[in-house]
Amino acid sequence: TLPYDTELCAALAREGHDVTLFTTTFAHGDMPTPDGFKLTEWFYRRKLPGIPRRIMRGLQHPLDMRRLRRRILREKFDLVHVQWSVIDRIDVPMWRSMPVPVVFTAHNSVGRSADALDGSALQAFDAVVAHSKFGAEGLRTQYGLRNVWHIAMGVFDGFRDIAEPAQPPLQLTDGPVVALTGLLRPYKGVHTLLDAWPAVREAIPAAQLVIAGRPMGVELPDPAPEGVHIVPRFLDDDAYVWMLRRADIVCLPYTAIDLSGVLFSALTVGTPVVLSDVGGFGEFVGQGAELVPPEDPVTLAQTLIRLLADPQRRSQLSDEALAAARDHYSWDAIGAAYTRHYGELVVGARS
Repeated sequence: TLPYDTELCAALAREGHDVTLFTTTFAHGDMPTPDGFKLTEWFYRRKLPGIPRRIMRGLQHPLDMRRLRRRILREKFDLVHVQWSVIDRIDVPMWRSMPVPVVFTAHNSVGRSADALDGSALQAFDAVVAHSKFGAEGLRTQYGLRNVWHIAMGVFDGFRDIAEPAQPPLQLTDGPVVALTGLLRPYKGVHTLLDAWPAVREAIPAAQLVIAGRPMGVELPDPAPEGVHIVPRFLDDDAYVWMLRRADIVCLPYTAIDLSGVLFSALTVGTPVVLSDVGGFGEFVGQGAELVPPEDPVTLAQTLIRLLADPQRRSQLSDEALAAARDHYSWDAIGAAYTRHYGELVVGARS
């Protein structure tokens, strides 16, 4: 989540906070340049030849966490905001014992991922953040959490300024483009979209489907079906943004989700989105999105055909997306919301 983390830290810095981001070397691209905050590559710095990366990280993690605890106490931080729990049996007890308020963002709020913390672990935190009404209500009702903050996820402002790549990730014709991009995981409905695609091609022969991203537990067809382009690798930011801009529709036929960074990336550049009606996706009607039932390739195909044949409706959705990015999901508004919540938490800290 490093692109998200850096946008959040920059927004908090603009609010006047002294922010330090403790992270590790980014596995999916170049490290960002901090904008008003401090960034330290804190975790997993030692590399020993012959020891697999996963094992080495597991050995280093407890040591890195203990060093971090000492750093937090020595420098007298007022508050800690945790974005992920890496090894729950190590991380959660440490955060529970901290003598300063600790906030946790539940990116996987409820019902989707085995990696999500359960209710007893979430009780360790002074507050838990959800990015959707769906997620916030689920945390309150499913886990009985009392201090849940519903604060929006923000758009990726830096994407607006990214130039065209010197070499596009693939060659497309002039026909309309539907794109599914991001890390390709089983819950993202890749095969629902592939099942829908023959009907789309029959109705609109020039239509093109792009599936681009690193496969993680998903088998992709080889060779690709007619009219389908598969780019089975992680896209650098310039190629990723090029793909979002080139697409007439970004399609996210997920089977389960809270919210998606790809959705907010599409909103940033004003690309219409077609979403499964799952999780928090239903909250984006009127904000650049149309909904379809999950795991329903027939309805998905009908929706894509209708939108690809209706440039006026796509233009309306694009305008909605850009307005939502500007008005509802700006990082300045999000930074101000966190400032209010942080202040209340620090003043009334249980510690």
